[in-house]
Amino acid sequence: MKLLSLVVVFAFLGTLAHAQTAFSSKTGGHCFTMLAPDYMVKTYELNDVADLQYFNAEKNVYAIVIHDYKDQLKELEMEFSGPKQFLTDFTDEYQADAEDRKMTDIQEFMVGENKFAQTEMTWKTEEGYLFMLITTVETAGHFYKILTWTGMENMAAYKEDFQKMARSLKD
Repeated sequence: MKLLSLVVVFAFLGTLAHAQTAFSSKTGGHCFTMLAPDYMVKTYELNDVADLQYFNAEKNVYAIVIHDYKDQLKELEMEFSGPKQFLTDFTDEYQADAEDRKMTDIQEFMVGENKFAQTEMTWKTEEGYLFMLITTVETAGHFYKILTWTGMENMAAYKEDFQKMARSLKD
């Protein structure tokens, strides 16, 4: 009986020791929202690292969003003064060797607390010219790249939708 009482006491003491360990909540993953037109559907085929990917093959329109944590970028010694520098860092190399590559001046603007930088890029492919609206967004803890594209012949029809998508990003 004494042995059983000692086992129960030691089991209870072990439970108390574990109960006094401090814990704090940690967040895994990252949640953000962005509007997408109803004519686009979700896919996983466009980019290996994109958080959101939407397309409509019939209309030849595509969109991806890639986010980066600011603290991870800092740890990698990749600090950016804002979304314009983040955009320039990307566009300096993106499609740099493409035939007849052109890019507009970068436009900067705010939507709520978020800072945006945006440019339009076109280049020639074997199938014809592509139009891409490239937007970077800076939030309190993240940088985002939003790439939306279509054939040049569809630019006028979808550019406004691409802009609305980009401006809608929130985290």
